[in-house]
Amino acid sequence: MEPARAQPATVRTPVGRPALTLVQPRKGYRFGPENLLLPDILDAHVRDVPSPGAVPLKLVDLGAGCGVLGLIALVHLSATHPVDSLHAVERNEVLHDCLDASVRELSDALRPLVHRHHADVRDWSAPEPWTADVVLCNPPFYPPGHGRPSRHRMVHEATHALHGGVRDFLLVARSCLSASGTVLLLYPADRLAEALEACVVAGLYFAGGTIVHARHTGQPYRMWLALRPSVQGGQPMVSLSTCTPSRGQR
Repeated sequence: MEPARAQPATVRTPVGRPALTLVQPRKGYRFGPENLLLPDILDAHVRDVPSPGAVPLKLVDLGAGCGVLGLIALVHLSATHPVDSLHAVERNEVLHDCLDASVRELSDALRPLVHRHHADVRDWSAPEPWTADVVLCNPPFYPPGHGRPSRHRMVHEATHALHGGVRDFLLVARSCLSASGTVLLLYPADRLAEALEACVVAGLYFAGGTIVHARHTGQPYRMWLALRPSVQGGQPMVSLSTCTPSRGQR
């Protein structure tokens, strides 16, 4: 019998309204305040969500970590729309354990809707003929070998594309996206060009976005990009807004 794996220290973090409790490592990778803007991003950029009482929504969270994006989306959207399921994919074993713990914090009604996959995003595919209405992703952005490695390997893997970067994530997102679906990509504002190039490769177009400014400096920090499947004919409309996290979203 193999010895039990030591469990890292975790912290329970309440977020959002309605309240959601997320479990994340006490040390290592922790989600940032830009993640907590997701309800506003969903309201601003997911235009083709069916009306209440229509076909239940199908959600995907690629590189889910502790579940911050997928579970926020599940709780927010389920308040006004029926939800079929959320597929959350995470490769890192510690973060996947945190994802499991976060799911256990959900209500009895929502908990069965979450399907966890301990897998590399590049190796995962949605169950056919299942297609997603909303795909969420916050992929690592630095190329392997960039800068000095973080002292904590989990942080290094979360920011460096050791197991796939934005292009890999968007190719998988496109493969499971419905014809009217939306990919919401969170990415550094100063790396917009490479994100847009990856969109072209993946067969997606930039339908709009929100620039997130750092609260202390006022400088662009992150971008939420709304991406949709490319279609021939016509030029899509593009919108771009800005926002700054409040003190309560630190």
